[in-house]
Amino acid sequence: MKAVSVYREPADASSETVQLEEMIAYEALGVVANISAWNYPYFVGSNVFVPALLAGNSVLYKPSELATMTGLAIADLLYQAGVSQDVFIPVVGAGPTGAALLEEAIDGVFFTGSYRTGQKLRSQLHPNSSKFS
Repeated sequence: MKAVSVYREPADASSETVQLEEMIAYEALGVVANISAWNYPYFVGSNVFVPALLAGNSVLYKPSELATMTGLAIADLLYQAGVSQDVFIPVVGAGPTGAALLEEAIDGVFFTGSYRTGQKLRSQLHPNSSKFS
């Protein structure tokens, strides 16, 4: 199901400004993986998984191995707020866990971390894949 919000700004009659229109479409990708960094673990992860959940996606959330307990606490708070355990799943572990996560049937990958790790993850995906961000 696709929900769309549209905001229209009327044209300014006193100038040559054109009417502006913004559109936000909520189109779920399906299952998305969020591989997150160690610094600011609440913010860095949530700036990806909150919009993903709001758009109707399921999330496999891999916090940094240096912030595992924070990642599990985030999951617990989401469950307490009513998010289903089938919709938000924490995946904990080090680098090999992140690599294994990319072998799953996922529809999008969102990564925050080092350039070197990003290169490794990107090389695991098909070269023409657009599902890596």
